[in-house]
Amino acid sequence: IWENLRKKGEACAYCCEQERISYRQLCQWTGRLCAYFKRHYHRGNPILVYGHKQPLMAVAFLSCAFGGFPFIPVDSSTPFERLKAIMASARPQTILAVDSISGLAFSKLSKEKLEEIAGKTCTDAELKTAIRLHNEKNRVMREFCNVVNQHLDVVNAVDRHHVLKAAAFMKPEAIIEKVSALTDALRSLPEYNWTGKKVILTGITAEPDELLDGFVRNHVAVVGDDVMAESRMYATDYPAANSSMESLALQWFNIKGCSVCHDDDAYARGNHLVAMAKEQQVDAVVYCLMRFCDTEEYDQPYVLKTVQEAGIMAFSIDIDQSTADSGQALTKIQAFAEN
Repeated sequence: IWENLRKKGEACAYCCEQERISYRQLCQWTGRLCAYFKRHYHRGNPILVYGHKQPLMAVAFLSCAFGGFPFIPVDSSTPFERLKAIMASARPQTILAVDSISGLAFSKLSKEKLEEIAGKTCTDAELKTAIRLHNEKNRVMREFCNVVNQHLDVVNAVDRHHVLKAAAFMKPEAIIEKVSALTDALRSLPEYNWTGKKVILTGITAEPDELLDGFVRNHVAVVGDDVMAESRMYATDYPAANSSMESLALQWFNIKGCSVCHDDDAYARGNHLVAMAKEQQVDAVVYCLMRFCDTEEYDQPYVLKTVQEAGIMAFSIDIDQSTADSGQALTKIQAFAEN
């Protein structure tokens, strides 16, 4: 089927009113969208395709078919209550909106899902209060990360990790109080001039503690990270918007360089790490590669290439959750520290 489509070249493949696409465009766009689906989604879960008779609907259908993704076509004339029923029944992993979904309908759908998770009705005022609180929590955590680099004799890589991880499981009010007090206590101490090597970490997670302890034992300081389970959680604030739901949506779209988010710029994370590395004057960027994680494995060569081309050392260590043995990673850390 694919070869037959390619042979037709510039001939019209699909036409509706004023919109048309050629077979060449159909093949090109389908290939790109199919590759995107394979990178970001699981083949066993359905994708909801929302639109009318636009040529891009054909692209969406073929992308799903060639990629092995079940899909649910929904016409844009479908009433909101019907769309909601389809979502509840089919539980698609994402919505591919070829036609625009009413902002009011989408906001209502998102708000109802949020209330289902929270187990209570959420007013816009309550959500705005929560957003302000979480933005303050983010500010406090970022401030801690900055201050801790002047006191690497007191807070090592394992300690730093524990603070960043614990904050994800505590109420924001408690985080703000306790981490602010910790940061103030660090500020009261004289600054320490670290003479050992310094690194920045990136990845999904930098665990177990044994792995981070390898840096500590080899006198290597972690002075920053772009790890999803650590400071990346606090890097992007919720922006001012017309409504709280819009603010939640914009915050998600503002996250850049994260392998589990929708970012087509394969070099975004590498460029971000280069800027961090230069600011902190680190000796290396360490990619904590989660084994069997397709999106991280896809990003790895782009990240390492970008960092290395900037003249900064970069290497990977494996994060394997199937075993407690971090021997290979620890050997790499030791070799780096000794060279």
